[in-house]
Amino acid sequence: MHRAILFATIILVSCGPKHKRGEAEKSSIGEHLIGEWRNTYLKVTTNSVNGFADSVIVMEADTTNWEHVVHLKPIRTFFESDGTYQSDHYAVNDSLLFSAKGTWSVSDDTLIMQQTSPNMATYRLKTEIDNNKVTFSGKLDFDEDGAEDDDYLGIQKKYFLNRP
Repeated sequence: MHRAILFATIILVSCGPKHKRGEAEKSSIGEHLIGEWRNTYLKVTTNSVNGFADSVIVMEADTTNWEHVVHLKPIRTFFESDGTYQSDHYAVNDSLLFSAKGTWSVSDDTLIMQQTSPNMATYRLKTEIDNNKVTFSGKLDFDEDGAEDDDYLGIQKKYFLNRP
């Protein structure tokens, strides 16, 4: 479940207008991902929990209940122009728990994240950009039962630093 929370909170955010599929979208999504992003919404529907086909668990968090539901601060994800990323995971008391690292790329409307640390994983998420937020959706193995049958929906917002 630790890996599932890690993934759920890693998911990115972007800014910029919505785009149609194709080459313009690929470059726009990639260009807009560069910077720092923080999670604002998460909904995971875990299907067939522990192999029971009729079992479903829904986890939903937004800015009003994030720390209570996820038991972490909103993840700080940094996308670099060289195609690398780092997601810093902080406890509710602001202590750094760990950093997830890897590479990222975009294919059509899909963000592909190749995590290399602290464990190896690959995530593919449909990505829709609308102004200063991005929505990610897809199927993944949130409950770590070996099947990518859990529905993921995540929204992140770009974090702007107040700099002189």
